[in-house]
Amino acid sequence: TTAVVPKLDDFYSHSWATERFDKWATLLLYMNAPAAAVALVATAVLWSALENIGIIPTLLLLVQNGQPTSCMPILVGYFSAILTLFQWQRMRQLVGLPPRMCFLDKICIDQVDEVRKSAGIASLGAFLGSSTNFVVLFSPEYFTRLWCCYEVACFYQVQNLNPGSSTIRFVPVGFARVIGAYSLTLAVYGLSHAFLPLYGPLIGIDPLDLSDAQYDAVCAFAN
Repeated sequence: TTAVVPKLDDFYSHSWATERFDKWATLLLYMNAPAAAVALVATAVLWSALENIGIIPTLLLLVQNGQPTSCMPILVGYFSAILTLFQWQRMRQLVGLPPRMCFLDKICIDQVDEVRKSAGIASLGAFLGSSTNFVVLFSPEYFTRLWCCYEVACFYQVQNLNPGSSTIRFVPVGFARVIGAYSLTLAVYGLSHAFLPLYGPLIGIDPLDLSDAQYDAVCAFAN
């Protein structure tokens, strides 16, 4: 949603030549990944504690060398992390946090009406001066684009007039693909263990009497 606000959390500077998916994924990572990581750990620990004290039943049980292990905390943690990653900005109000207000040129500057567009560009200094963070969605072509260079120049001009008014953060768009691939690998590894009580009997593995060799075979398959 758009709104008139006295203060902005982030001013996003980006090249329009960069792929939309890369910028979307980078913003998702920048804005929601920390909350998703907290949600993963917190819900997994909470579910495990509730199982240990008997408030909820132990589900998806594995027993290796007489040591029982519940797989549900992993599943709950992953589910809450994914939900938070994609919905955190909508969930903020549930924990008493205000909405995060950001400036994105395509939305905050009229791209159709030339008069309003010129007024928006002329107000760039005011947008920057009202922003806590100047966030550069950095891509290889970023500094080849005149508009991007103009925004960086405006940022430093505002800083000269009002030192400390905002900070600059470079967020490479390539990080989203790298971290996404790494996270997917970890998820496949973790979920292969979590669902073992379900698919184990189908491949001749008893999840309630799991030997070291069978466990190692599952780990090798997941890797």
